[in-house]
Amino acid sequence: MIPNTINEEASDGAVEVKRIEDLVHCSVMCTLVNYFLPQTFAVDVMLDDRWAVNVALKTFEALLFITTSFSCDDLLQGDLPAVCAYVCFICMAGFKYKQSKSAVNYAKQLSFRIEVAQSQLNIFSSEILEVSQFAEKNALQQKVIEMRNELEWLIKSYDLECSQKWVKHAWKVQRKTKDIIQQKIKHRFEIVVVPRLSNYIEQ
Repeated sequence: MIPNTINEEASDGAVEVKRIEDLVHCSVMCTLVNYFLPQTFAVDVMLDDRWAVNVALKTFEALLFITTSFSCDDLLQGDLPAVCAYVCFICMAGFKYKQSKSAVNYAKQLSFRIEVAQSQLNIFSSEILEVSQFAEKNALQQKVIEMRNELEWLIKSYDLECSQKWVKHAWKVQRKTKDIIQQKIKHRFEIVVVPRLSNYIEQ
């Protein structure tokens, strides 16, 4: 069930959704895409038309590995419970992607921090340590153990290999959507080549 009021905060702005009918607006759907794939749509310059909403819906489908005939018209005329179920699915699957992406990023951070800490320990082992340095070395060793345990928990809790593939897939989806938008802009606006003033002066 979708609450009467939804606040969607994203890196590209925020929109307030009070009715299901508001989902048909370009600013709402594009901001929702940006929440899961930041900076995909330049919401401020997008025209509020059906084309943009349909592109946003297809972007979600590509990101989430689904294929449907759902379109902007369904948001306007579709059965209310069905529309709610569709939007709930998008949000739930989208949050699963965000969680997978966070797990991948944090695993990379942990691996890097473990390597840095281990290199510091190697330096300690090659030097004659003072009393204060023993405490620092022990603390660093404990930190390495904790980070390795945390990394091991991540590996057991998440399919990091699958998550990495999903993150790469998401980047390709975002790139394709941006290319579609750029092509639309080229076709929508006619490019006029203006001759230089010097050409007229010479004639």
